[in-house]
Amino acid sequence: IGDQHWWMKDLPFKDWVHDQSVYGNTSYRGTVASDPYASKHDTDRLVKGWFVNEMPDLDQRNEQLADYLIQNTLWWIEYSGIDGIRMDTYVYPYKEYMARWAKEVLEAYPDFNIVGESWVETVAHESYWQEDKAGENDGYDSKLPSVTDFQIHFAVRDAFNQGFGWDSGLMKIYYALSQDRLYSDPMKNVIFLDNHDISRIYSTLGEKPENLKMAYAFLLTTRGIPQVYYGTELAFKAGPGSWGDGAKRAEMPGGWQGDARSVFTKAGRTAEENAMHEYVTKLTNWRKTSDAVKNGKLLHYVPENNVYVYFRYTDRERVMVIMNMNDNEVTISREKHIEMLRGFTFGMGVISGKNFDVTKDFNVPGKTTTVITLK
Repeated sequence: IGDQHWWMKDLPFKDWVHDQSVYGNTSYRGTVASDPYASKHDTDRLVKGWFVNEMPDLDQRNEQLADYLIQNTLWWIEYSGIDGIRMDTYVYPYKEYMARWAKEVLEAYPDFNIVGESWVETVAHESYWQEDKAGENDGYDSKLPSVTDFQIHFAVRDAFNQGFGWDSGLMKIYYALSQDRLYSDPMKNVIFLDNHDISRIYSTLGEKPENLKMAYAFLLTTRGIPQVYYGTELAFKAGPGSWGDGAKRAEMPGGWQGDARSVFTKAGRTAEENAMHEYVTKLTNWRKTSDAVKNGKLLHYVPENNVYVYFRYTDRERVMVIMNMNDNEVTISREKHIEMLRGFTFGMGVISGKNFDVTKDFNVPGKTTTVITLK
């Protein structure tokens, strides 16, 4: 709630909200919630501190409040007909209560989905918040089907802003995905390049169209549920720092009366915007047709020489993806990838439309994520 909510003028119970004069504002250290050595001081500050001065922190230990929040959620689901919730700042409340909330919501609506925002620093911390696998017990079962996979965002950011090395650059993507055993179901993770709280990915990647295209192709072909922030399809840049959060949440030109142009039409977009829009449109529409990318398994190879190769596949379809971070074209070895290329003779480039002869070594262009459907 906000500090102007009518509750604040006449709280239903004295313990309806945490006392800001005692706990202050939160530390924003979400890792504390899963830390086996966390102090009471750190835990109280995370869980009981207000997010900001304008946002009083509700105390779910009050049984009437706890019941009300669940009932309120169920009412809104029934009233609106929505099929999922992205629950903001999921790691900040009492985690035992959040498990109860998720459990009761999903019992009432078994086909519903809940994505918890778990903005933490490592895969181990992230995976803690996804529901446990059957037979596994890490001391906490969140009952939460899906999490916001910040680790993929961090990995993409570093892949384009660090030099390639043993544990840097493109290797960050490999290392993040190679820890997927820690999740109960990584295919349910919501993956993203940026969002309303993070600087625009186009600016993060140096405002280079080729980098954004490479990152977008990775987002749409790796495992997980891709989330695309509005404006990415137009290569939106970050606004000036003086805008605060507004720098990440600019208006769409043409969406408001009196706007000088409209990005909702080709004529209203710049040449750079149209090029990105066309790329995003083509790749996104293709993804709708690919069961391998949406539901298939993932197999990848350790990146070498600043090139990362992976496959998405089912019994009926196989897609090869090659992220070449080098400026120049590189040769892809058939022998190295024979376990996935055996039985296939050629592939079609999804974006380029080019045919690739995969019965022998073949070349792919530099600064490109090449997506190939194998035949």
